[in-house]
Amino acid sequence: MEDVVKHDWAKLFPLPPKKTATNVQQSPFDEDEWDSVWLTPKMACKLFIYAIELRDLILDDPDAQEYDLPPCARPFLRKRTWMESYAECFARIAARLSRGMEPSPNCTGEEMAVHRITSYANDCGFSTSLEDYETFISKLPSHPNDDDYDAVADLAVEDDDVLMLFHEEDDDDEDLDAFAVDDDDDHFEEKPKSFNKAFAEALDENDDPCNLLPTHWFEAFRLENFKNHIGGPVQR
Repeated sequence: MEDVVKHDWAKLFPLPPKKTATNVQQSPFDEDEWDSVWLTPKMACKLFIYAIELRDLILDDPDAQEYDLPPCARPFLRKRTWMESYAECFARIAARLSRGMEPSPNCTGEEMAVHRITSYANDCGFSTSLEDYETFISKLPSHPNDDDYDAVADLAVEDDDVLMLFHEEDDDDEDLDAFAVDDDDDHFEEKPKSFNKAFAEALDENDDPCNLLPTHWFEAFRLENFKNHIGGPVQR
């Protein structure tokens, strides 16, 4: 896996002064600051590894991702260009981490990527990729929140709107197939018949303010952040 050991994760994500018996009552120790750290060096490194691993899995075996996507997005497994764009969401999350930045998802696809990374980490708790770097990770500074993937899911994403897509009511193959017009091109209808009824009244072909429709997943929330994953480490 590329670049894991070349990044100085301790420098990219420095921890505040560590709580000790001597500094707990003294400046510069700030107990609230120490306890509130969620993107620790070890966590950032592991998220990077998981992001790259999932990117590669998506590209290598798109069909295996079926149940990791909400029903309305599953027809897009047939579209190489859509799956490549989805895989790039994971790559951009990894790139931001490699710059010392928070994941800061900037489109719906990247929000889904953060949720997928954290749920994958919680579900498996182990991966061959992570095992390959076990010794390297063990040498990074430690913190009690090094394995708190739930905190990452809560704090790295502005809202959980995209997760509501997993609660669609009419999940059957016939309706889902209505989303893809032609398997030989990249043209799609804007809304499947089985779209989540909780959103049905708020969404139409021209109104998707939260970019929940899969055809809108890769539209940037903030154009000024469109390329913020590119470049060297951020200056602190």
